[in-house]
This record gives sequence, structure tokens and C-alpha cells, in this order.
Amino acid sequence: MPNRDTGRSLLRSLNSGAVLRTVIEHGPISRAGIARHTNLTNVTVGAIASEMLEQDLISETGQTDSTAGRPGRLLELNAGAYVAVGAKLSDRQLTCELTDLRANVLAEATMALEHPTPEDFITALGQLVGELLATTSTGRDRLLGIGVGLPGVIDRETGTARYSPFLRWAEVPVADLAEAALGLPIFIENDVNTLALTERWFGRGHGVQDFLLVTLGQGIGMGIVLSGELHSGASGGVGEFGHMVVSDSTQECECGNIGCLEAIASEGSLLRQSAILTEASGASPAVGMDDLYRFAATDPDHKILLMTAGESIGRGIANVINVLSPELVLVRGLGNFESSPLATGIDQAVQAHTFPGLAGSTELIFEKLDDGPWARGAASLVLSELFMSPVAVANFRDPLRSRSR
Repeated sequence: MPNRDTGRSLLRSLNSGAVLRTVIEHGPISRAGIARHTNLTNVTVGAIASEMLEQDLISETGQTDSTAGRPGRLLELNAGAYVAVGAKLSDRQLTCELTDLRANVLAEATMALEHPTPEDFITALGQLVGELLATTSTGRDRLLGIGVGLPGVIDRETGTARYSPFLRWAEVPVADLAEAALGLPIFIENDVNTLALTERWFGRGHGVQDFLLVTLGQGIGMGIVLSGELHSGASGGVGEFGHMVVSDSTQECECGNIGCLEAIASEGSLLRQSAILTEASGASPAVGMDDLYRFAATDPDHKILLMTAGESIGRGIANVINVLSPELVLVRGLGNFESSPLATGIDQAVQAHTFPGLAGSTELIFEKLDDGPWARGAASLVLSELFMSPVAVANFRDPLRSRSR
């Protein structure tokens, strides 16, 4: 026989999540406005709002315009009530940022880590979190949790790094290990997916139901948001866009396969191909993407190199557009990417290979990929958990809670 108390608790959690998401996306908003958006009763909205006011999750501000009756108070997210930590781990560095509930960065700390083991990472994470709290004079009781963005196939539900070629990790229970060591809730996800979450809540993807985020750098990744929710697939395997096989090239990828998009169009691959071109001319080799863009401005061979790489990426994006038909595709690349031949090649290939019936229905935007958003994106893992079920604030205060993943 179903447990009625459990059922009521689940329903209240779902209703609370709906109310908080409405405040975030439409606030400042009245209680009556929330009821209209959520189809909940005024009584239910009032009770949930009162609880959130007590928790400091929301605050009252201003009044509604009213031609009849008593004007209502407007509700908005109390962004400064709690904080979250976002951590981005690469094969060379750990970057951590402390953010408020709107993912505004309050402080940042970094530490060099050369091919870290899981133990190295957890020790460094604890040290940087302590530094962030001390720097901002923030009490540990205000810290809701830590989100971690990792490269590779990451199972968010179990908190496991399934396979990360850059880190050389396989089947590592990162969240469990870190929670046991630090005594704080830990949430892990593929690093590109964490960026997609930030875009969904606070960036270009805010209010967009279906969009793709493509990142071009050391690796090539894709975050997919469908019907307003991050799509992770089975065991976190969605979004390995860089390992789409697009060529008969014999160049081996980090994953061990050949012909992967990442093997022919990632930063490392492009720099290696450029070195061959510059060696023949005796010029100094490129050390980053901006060097490649500069070379391409005067050297036809480098321009062809970037255009060809862009065309491969663009064909891959067009294939995904033809399958998912998103409203928006946001492509972010290193350096002055927006005006580069790489972006031009992507744009031309997307336009050429998108199914005619879908052409024009997807907006394509190019932006620079900075280091900062990665850790901020990881903090959004914690915020996303809160936004989906704000009654979890009570659970966040119990860092050794049973994992519900």
C-alpha cells in the first residue's frame, strides 16, 4: 500500500520547485501571478511562499498595481541568502568559485594540479573551499554544496566519473569520496553540461526550451537542453560530440578511436597541424588559437586549415540540428573566435547541411569561451538541485544525507 506521507512530501517538493522556478524566471512576481503560472491554488502558493520566506530563499519587494482590493507584495529570489561552490578540474589546474544563488561570482581561487589523482583533487578542493569561505567571511552553514565539472563521461546520478581520458580516471566514485572527506554535498557533471545549466538558468538559454551549447578547446563538447531540462542520457553519456566520427583520418584520438572530430579539429590537433606548416617555413610555431587566427590572416594554408576544421564541426552540428531541431545553437571557442575562419567554416557548413525544412528555425550564435564560466557553471549544479526542489535546503544542511541520486 502506498505511503501517503511519502506521496504528500513528494507532491509538496514538486510544487515548491515549481514556485521557486517561477519566481526565478518571472520575478518579481505576486503570489497570484505564481498561481496563474503554475496552476496551483492561491492557498498552496501562499503556504509555500511563507515557508520560503522563513528559509530566506525569497524576499518581498514592492507591490502589485491594483485597481481593486488590497495590492499584493511581489516576490523575488533572495540571491544573497546562501552560496554555492563551483569547481572546474582539468588535467593541469583546479579552479573554484564561490557564487550566490544567481551564480554571481563572489570569489575565485585556483591551484595548479598536474594530472591529479582523485585523492589529489579532493585534498585541493577542501583547501580552496576553505580559502573562499575565509576570504568572503562566509559561514559554512550558508554553503549549500559543491558542484564539480569534469571532462569525460560523468554519471551525475551516481556521482561517478565513468571515463575521463584527460584525467586518466575510470569508474571513480568522485561524489562519495569527496562527501566523505569534506562533509559537504557534492554534485558532479560533465563540464560542458555545467555550462549548459548556467545558460539555461541565467544566460542565452534562459527561456529557451531546446538549445545546444558547443565548446571548442582542448576538447570538443556539447551540452543539450531539451524541454528546459539538461539531457544527460544513460549514465551521463550524452554530449560526447567531439567523438563523432567525421573522417577517414588515421589520426588517433585521446579516446583511442580514429577519425573523431576532436582528433582533427580540437585546439591540440590544430596546433600540431600548424606546426607542420610553420616548420616548412621556419616561422615560430603557434602556441594558442589566437596565434592560429593571426597566421590565417596572412597565410592561405592556415586559413584553409581553420576553414576545413570549421566545416567538419559545422557538418556535425548540422547533423544534430537535423535530429533535434533546437531553437538555439551557442558555439563558444577560444581566443577571438567569433571573427575567425574557424567560425566562418562552421557557419557555412551548418547552413549548407541543415535540412531545408529546418533551415532558418535555429539561431546560431558564436561567442568567446573564457576560463571563468567553467567553475561558475559547476556551481549551477548545486543551484539546479535547489531550483528543482527547494525543500532540499533542509537536506543540504545535513551533509551526510543518504544519496538520492
